[in-house]
Amino acid sequence: MPSLLDPKSAQAYADFEYKDTYDIVQEVDGPPAQVCLDWIDKIFIASNKIVVDGVGRGKVGLKRYLAAVDAYETILAVGLPDAADAGADQVPSILFEMNPFGVIPWTAFLSLVKFEPVDGGKRTTVRWGLKSLPVKNADGSYADDLQIRVNTEAMLKGQMEAFAALYKKN
Repeated sequence: MPSLLDPKSAQAYADFEYKDTYDIVQEVDGPPAQVCLDWIDKIFIASNKIVVDGVGRGKVGLKRYLAAVDAYETILAVGLPDAADAGADQVPSILFEMNPFGVIPWTAFLSLVKFEPVDGGKRTTVRWGLKSLPVKNADGSYADDLQIRVNTEAMLKGQMEAFAALYKKN
């Protein structure tokens, strides 16, 4: 069974206090380590404004500005193998947070993206998990962030479908 290269990130994600969670799953025709590195460049960085450069291949510490919601996201940890063509028993991952939240009514947000090997590492199942904790109203109930989550999930699914299409062979 494949093992996560950064189990501490998985534990941090599991321990994270949240009210809402959703997962985006996408099959990609490429090896996990390469898909992970490409995801950082084509999804996380893409056309976003980078306000802090990251360190190393995984760009740990990279901070991007999301102008549409006036928020910032930072890569906290990346589990990568030593080589881009790592074996089928290793699962690269990326852990990132959003803070501050801009116009989004959240007090906490954490995301873990895992790149699971399929077909002996020739293909990848990308599992993008997101957890959020909305602000509380004056009466102690949570703010309604359903529309934001629905819109975000639809946007991210579209991004992942377009990302996967980059790997399709003609």
